[in-house]
Amino acid sequence: MKNFNRYFMIMLFSCLVFAIAANADDQDQLFVDSVNSNWVARNYTQILAAVNVRLQANSNDVLALSLKMNYYFYCDMNIPNVYAVAHIFTNAVRASGRTEVLPIAQVMAQRFFDLPLSEPSFTEAQRNALHSEFSDMFPGVEECEAFSLSLNSGCDLHVRSENPSDGVSIQIFPWSENTTVSRTTSFDRVYMKGIVVKLSAPSNVSGKSFAQWNKDGLSISTTTNVMITISNNVTMTAVYIP
Repeated sequence: MKNFNRYFMIMLFSCLVFAIAANADDQDQLFVDSVNSNWVARNYTQILAAVNVRLQANSNDVLALSLKMNYYFYCDMNIPNVYAVAHIFTNAVRASGRTEVLPIAQVMAQRFFDLPLSEPSFTEAQRNALHSEFSDMFPGVEECEAFSLSLNSGCDLHVRSENPSDGVSIQIFPWSENTTVSRTTSFDRVYMKGIVVKLSAPSNVSGKSFAQWNKDGLSISTTTNVMITISNNVTMTAVYIP
């Protein structure tokens, strides 16, 4: 298979990029352990069965959907099914409202969209090489688990204004991938921990002058532009005075 080495590089790079210290919840961990043990035992049909049980409970389960994409490639080499599940996966992420992680989901899906429909199945030697490279875990499982954890462990950013209590146009970056947008107070946004967010308030609103940015009620800046690192739920308030 001419692209075999490329697939290895993609998966190895993904495992490095998405490696995380946080632990999944117990239910997710049991599910992942089942997938990994069945991969090691080459019980491929049991992997699909476990995935489908999860999807019967929640059709938008991004962990199950992302693993199903990998299953149809690494276990079944059914490219039309890979395409179909990749579309469902990205739509599920879009439906979650977490647009800040949508570009990551699109990258995860795009590598499968780049595959030709006529891609031949793995030879036995290539299958053995896969199991040698991924001897104790299903290919891509770390990436899928980390993405699911990130999607479900976001922090709320609440943006407010004081005097006036609403109607102030605030510029916020990033809103989605590398984009700045203007939103009117009050508004909320969900971000992954570690994201740096820049907020810009107008210097004057209806004859009132900008005074300060408050973070959870405490003044942190008297300039209209402020940058914060998301570490937990937080409320940012632009305060104005006559």
